[in-house]
Amino acid sequence: MHSLPPAYLELESIYARTLGQGMRSLAICAARSGEGVTSLAEALAQRVRVSGRRVLLVEMNLYQPSLAGHFGVERQAWLPQGGKLAVASSALPVIHEKEGLGILPASLDREAHMRLRDPAVLTHSLQGWLEQYDHVLFDTSPLTATNQYNIPAEQICAACEGCLLIVLAGRTSETSVRQAARRLQAVNARLVGAVLNDYLNPCLAAELRRETWRLQRFAPRLGAWLRERINASALLNAPI
Repeated sequence: MHSLPPAYLELESIYARTLGQGMRSLAICAARSGEGVTSLAEALAQRVRVSGRRVLLVEMNLYQPSLAGHFGVERQAWLPQGGKLAVASSALPVIHEKEGLGILPASLDREAHMRLRDPAVLTHSLQGWLEQYDHVLFDTSPLTATNQYNIPAEQICAACEGCLLIVLAGRTSETSVRQAARRLQAVNARLVGAVLNDYLNPCLAAELRRETWRLQRFAPRLGAWLRERINASALLNAPI
């Protein structure tokens, strides 16, 4: 999982068109695994946090759960109950707080997975979380991946005010994208936009901008100056 800085220019554009406009619940989805769903969900959550609002990041990706390991927290067994959370096998809090950012890794309880397949239970859970947080973000499983205990990503998207579809440039096929879009359309999910992830083939300007973030800790002004120069360069930003 690759972390994006909260001040990343592309991230700011996504934020401004979704959560920045007052959207309180948002699901991040993709056709296939490895497209960058978790990275974008975490980055948007961090962007909300630095704005001073409380945000909950909920992991619904049972295909490849990774939030617990990334944030160094314990993954527990919890059950959704009328919008509240009940700890099934641990006395520790289920939601882990990190400076205004709530983190809820996927439940270890298979019964929770089955309950959350019920749209009514999912809606009640979301309403309960929105009573505690200003925004709720969902990290979902791949739309085209199905397994015995998976929570269909399209159902999560339908329960939210909107969803974003990530497409990995150079790898995701047009057929997979169309299939994902049909799944979202079938449940009347509100697709607010698509994000093209060019991580595997970024342009030179994007690569140089990314490298400048290495200076953020030691020389933030220099990093910001370099990014301004890169953005102003017609040569570096020329399409190939």
